[in-house]
Amino acid sequence: MNAKTKQILMWIVIAIVALILLPIVSGIIALLIKLVLLVVIIGVLYWAYQNFIAKR
Repeated sequence: MNAKTKQILMWIVIAIVALILLPIVSGIIALLIKLVLLVVIIGVLYWAYQNFIAKR
């Protein structure tokens, strides 16, 4: 097996691994974004409750 064939096989292996890992990584990133948004929404609601509703 010469160097050119080895390089092509290496690129194919990298592409297959990337295709397998891409949904996992994007799913983790999406989960982190949803968690951050949830914390921000809860924080804003708590702030609004403390400043406006609790004072009445």
